[in-house]
Amino acid sequence: MAETTNNHDLPFAKELFEAADRLRGSVESAEYKHLVLELLFLKYISDAFERRRAALDAATHDRTSDYFTAQETEREEILEDRDEYIAENVFWVPTAARFDALLKAASACCYFAALRASEALALRWADVSLETATINVRAGKTKASVNTVPIPLPLLGILRAHRDAQASKGIHWISEDALVFPTSTGAPQSRRNALRAVNVASKAVGLWSEEDGREPVGLHDLRHSAANYYFSAGWKTRDVSRLLRHANPVVTQTVYGGLAPKEEAEILEAARSAFGAV
Repeated sequence: MAETTNNHDLPFAKELFEAADRLRGSVESAEYKHLVLELLFLKYISDAFERRRAALDAATHDRTSDYFTAQETEREEILEDRDEYIAENVFWVPTAARFDALLKAASACCYFAALRASEALALRWADVSLETATINVRAGKTKASVNTVPIPLPLLGILRAHRDAQASKGIHWISEDALVFPTSTGAPQSRRNALRAVNVASKAVGLWSEEDGREPVGLHDLRHSAANYYFSAGWKTRDVSRLLRHANPVVTQTVYGGLAPKEEAEILEAARSAFGAV
């Protein structure tokens, strides 16, 4: 039973792997995870799997499709058939390692907008303006943290899709006082759950393991990655500091700006390969 192949994803994955490989010889293994590999599960692995699963689900409801079935048990068997993903060049993601869509959107805020985990999980829809593409951070760690940050285009698309998904469950899920990333009951999301989701998803795609001594990837690593990415893209320290909402640019330079010129050049090349242009 043939379905349309998502081969348009493969060149991106190939470029991202190659970009990451070019960093291996010049960056310490402890820092390697902070540079480009987080993009792998945020941008490719989880998205490709979810798109393929959605396509299969739609096909099982389509009476003109060979996949059609009225039986829920049969539908679930199709959706969980590993071969249906591998045949379309899509990485199979085990149930325990799947990155929950809601937590993926929260993690995207930590990467693209450089939010801290606590800041992202505390957001309410009144704090997010999709029209002006800004996030009003109210629950900041410091006085300087309480500020407005821009929403980059990739994150804008993610948040719009997330808002639509929440709205489909009921208008109260997107009211001004509703949490942007709540639990299924509307309660505040546990930071531990969000951290576990990132840990599991990043391990599933090989960003760390107990065997090779690399540390688990966490939510703060995504913020760290954002800083390194913007530095590598040529941003000045003061601009990165504003995005991270540090009280003093010296803190930004000390914590995030310690890359040698050669490393910066190679990271920039990797970023260009991953995104097409910087």
